[in-house]
Amino acid sequence: EIAAEAGVAKSAILPLREAALRVQPHAQHLVPQCVDCLVVCLLAHAPHLAAPLLEHPVVEVDPRRTGLTVEDFLLYCYYGGVNLLNLGRRREAIRLFLGSLETPALCCSAVTLACWKKALLASLLETGTAPQMPKHTPHCVARQCKKATEYHALATAHAQGQPKGMEDKLQEHQAVLRADGNWGLARQCLGSLHRKGVEKLVHTYVTLSLDEAARALGLPGPDEAERVILGMVEEGKVCAVIDRRSGGMVTFSEDKGAYGSGASLAHLGQGVERSAEVGAQVRRMDEALSSDRTYLARSLSSRAAAESDFDSYKDSATGDRLGGMPASWRR
Repeated sequence: EIAAEAGVAKSAILPLREAALRVQPHAQHLVPQCVDCLVVCLLAHAPHLAAPLLEHPVVEVDPRRTGLTVEDFLLYCYYGGVNLLNLGRRREAIRLFLGSLETPALCCSAVTLACWKKALLASLLETGTAPQMPKHTPHCVARQCKKATEYHALATAHAQGQPKGMEDKLQEHQAVLRADGNWGLARQCLGSLHRKGVEKLVHTYVTLSLDEAARALGLPGPDEAERVILGMVEEGKVCAVIDRRSGGMVTFSEDKGAYGSGASLAHLGQGVERSAEVGAQVRRMDEALSSDRTYLARSLSSRAAAESDFDSYKDSATGDRLGGMPASWRR
């Protein structure tokens, strides 16, 4: 806080990050110092310095040992997700935002609601569709999230695929979006609608002019259409060639080397390694839980209580059946 007020928030990042890494029992263990560092990274406009704290998913917390609270976890999901959005890692950000919704709760936190709003806009930007709420979302949280009608209206307009309708909804709910700090993210969703239109053109046409592309995408002119298509080519989303000598003709083609490159094979290898690490970690956690004294005591007591209830039910049910039988049937 002192560094942020003095305008030198960036100078506090490295000490906080070092403190968080030293306090962590391991890389996938969340501690309160991680949250402080993520906040300072946002204040300093340096999300890249938060990357070491976001490389590994959180699989373990220990409130007694680290002093972590539920609020700390929710803030980690929010600030971590915002940092990931600034780094362009939208899918990871969405997973982190949605993780806050699964936190057990008796009422909906303002942080959780903010995470849902960010997740919805980020999902529209990344996949073109609104995200599904996690299976274990508490009912109170689900009800509150459904009341964010302005955001659901944007999702509906985006699904219809009409840039003009999306623009109208943005202008209609501009005040709410600005108050939530989501105006810039919502504006990017309009651009994603244009990119979604380009993907449809790829599946429909082999060749068309920039003028035709602009009309199909609802853009003012061919220059804007060229900018959108070139942006998608740079991102590797589509493979296209623009021939200026023929009056701005666009030719779409399939990138045959997209899945045979060294980068694709390296990415596949990293995914296999991560899957193996997750499997080994799940086995270790299962073994640790199976030998935990508290878990075993509660499991045995629950089993004993269930067996007692079953015996009581069986005796009462047998008595009822015998009581309803004629005397001549009884032995």
